[in-house]
Amino acid sequence: MDWNSIFKHAFIAIGGMGIVAWLTKRLLIHFLDKDLNNFKMQLQHLYDSKLEEIKSNHTIKGLEHETKFKSLHTRRFELITELYAKLVHAQIAISNYVKPLVLVGDEPESERGKKAADVWNDLSIFYQCHKLFFTESECVSIDKYIQIMKSAHIDFACKANAERPTSVWVKAAESMSIAVVEIREILEKEFRSNLGL
Repeated sequence: MDWNSIFKHAFIAIGGMGIVAWLTKRLLIHFLDKDLNNFKMQLQHLYDSKLEEIKSNHTIKGLEHETKFKSLHTRRFELITELYAKLVHAQIAISNYVKPLVLVGDEPESERGKKAADVWNDLSIFYQCHKLFFTESECVSIDKYIQIMKSAHIDFACKANAERPTSVWVKAAESMSIAVVEIREILEKEFRSNLGL
């Protein structure tokens, strides 16, 4: 063997190994690209499904929150409406009880007093049972409103008709026509504001 033939065989062997190495490399790259593309597709699919799941959960929680908020707002609106009606009813009943001018045919004072007490008790119980639905500022005004009516009723009821001085009539009537009306106007503004009206 001569050197030419050794070089020729070595060149062929090296060339063959280079071709085999190149083919192996290409096959490996092809399989890795194929696996990488599969992995990318699986990863994208997993990402999309998780994203949909998160969006769905977020939407569900948002709807639950919105439903609870609407329900609470509706309940609050109903309670404000009912409380306001009871406040006005109590004001009318107590004003009727403490009015200085009693006309012929009006109910006797004892019946007006009982009716005023019953209406006030109904208002007071209703308010105490539902107080947590009202804001602090509303509660302050409502408490003051109820207290003024209670005081007017009690102060007036404590003196029998014959022993009642004119000042008691005047004080009770003023409480009902001035102080209560002012507080009711404040309450109306607070209710409207908090209800977004």
